[in-house]
Amino acid sequence: MCSWEALGLSARLTKQEQGPNPMTDIPSSGPAGDMPFTDIFDMDAVPRPSIPDGPIIVAVARDEMPRLPDYLRHHRAIGIRHFLIVDNDSTDGSAEYLDAQPDVTRFFSKRHFPTFKQVFRPWLADTYGDGRWVLAPDVDEHFVYPGWPELTLDALLDHWDQQGFDAVFAPMVDMYSEKPLSEISQGPDARLADNYCLFDA
Repeated sequence: MCSWEALGLSARLTKQEQGPNPMTDIPSSGPAGDMPFTDIFDMDAVPRPSIPDGPIIVAVARDEMPRLPDYLRHHRAIGIRHFLIVDNDSTDGSAEYLDAQPDVTRFFSKRHFPTFKQVFRPWLADTYGDGRWVLAPDVDEHFVYPGWPELTLDALLDHWDQQGFDAVFAPMVDMYSEKPLSEISQGPDARLADNYCLFDA
């Protein structure tokens, strides 16, 4: 029997403070945004996506094609409005897949991940997250919370706003399968919650 319903929070959320808009003033005023765009990304211009109001995700992916469909599916279902994903030089079709998603903005970088891992997501949050909640789960992580899936993420964030919260740090819970990895489906229809149902208590 799957046990995801028993889990608590599984990622870190922050609500970015309103401030100068780095989209019109690069480099930005944020700590990660002090680095120029072209020092981080292998792109000619800063993307300027139209992002609806509401929570967004910032993430980094390298050759994560087996996990991306379910990652996007799960977080769309809870109410994420847009995904800002750094493609760290993928070669498995991830880039083409992400470019085909209307609610994803892909950032391309060949930079060495261990050197830039503390820069990629903060830069995106500083640049695009003014006045909104920003979630930063890895591509092999799903954000779940008390009351999920019946309670919407918007309702949870409204509660936190009313309480005056501007950041939440949550534990990551490792999930396990009952089957050997060789027997677990890795196709685009694979569901993380179905394949990895168990956790240590």
